[in-house]
Amino acid sequence: MKVNNNIINWIIACLLFSFISCEYNVEEEVTSFICSPDLSFSATIKPIIDNNCIQCHDGSYHPYDFRVFSVVENNASMIKQLTQSRVMPKEGSLTQEEIEQIACWVDNGAPNN
Repeated sequence: MKVNNNIINWIIACLLFSFISCEYNVEEEVTSFICSPDLSFSATIKPIIDNNCIQCHDGSYHPYDFRVFSVVENNASMIKQLTQSRVMPKEGSLTQEEIEQIACWVDNGAPNN
């Protein structure tokens, strides 16, 4: 049986296109967050931690008790790194804006404000 080369080329092109289009079909979350030196721990960062981290970091399961500000402050750089790499939180996820807010707060010196 003789197969037409045009048909084979068309099939290969379709398969390649489907693989490439699936790989790059990822919607990026666009954020307009601007880091401010006035970013508040109590108004912005604590609610993110309370909603996304306390389930594991409440002092009963994990050694880091994020209910205590000094623990959050002492681990601020690690929190920034793990949220930016999306390793944390293990249960659920943060929005890109929440990740940027955490990074901003840490870059501002992790103030208790």
